[in-house]
Amino acid sequence: QDLAGAGSECGEVNGVVHTSSTAFGRCRSLQRQWFLCCMIAAIGLAFPLRAFGRDSGVLMPQYTVKLPGVMLIFLSQGLCLEPSAITKAFRQFHIIVFTAIFSFVVYPAIVMVIASFLESMGYNEYFRVGMIVTSV
Repeated sequence: QDLAGAGSECGEVNGVVHTSSTAFGRCRSLQRQWFLCCMIAAIGLAFPLRAFGRDSGVLMPQYTVKLPGVMLIFLSQGLCLEPSAITKAFRQFHIIVFTAIFSFVVYPAIVMVIASFLESMGYNEYFRVGMIVTSV
C-alpha cells in the first residue's frame, strides 16, 4: 500500500516504518512558510517588547516601518518567486491592463456620475466627496 499521498503522519511500507520523512516534511513546510512563521513570532513578541516599537523607541517606526519595512517585505517575497512564475505573470499583461483601466478610469467615472446625480438630489456634500475620494 502506497502511503505517499495518503497524508498520514507515519506509515508502514513493505514492513518498514517511515517516520523521519514526516519530520523532514514538516521542516520543509516551515521553510516554505517562513514568512508566516516570522509574522506569528513578531505578533508573539510585540506585547512583551512593545517599548521598542514606540515612536520614541529604539526602532523608530516612524522612519523604519513605513517605507523601508514595506519595501523589504515585498522584496523578500519577490525573491522567493520562481522565475517561471514571474515570466508567466508578465505574459498575462492584458489582465493587468484591464484591471488598471477598470480601477482608475471606469470605476471613478461611474462614481462621478452617481455623485453628480446625488448632488442634483441634494445629498450631503461630505458623503459625495467621500465617494469620490474612495473611488480614486
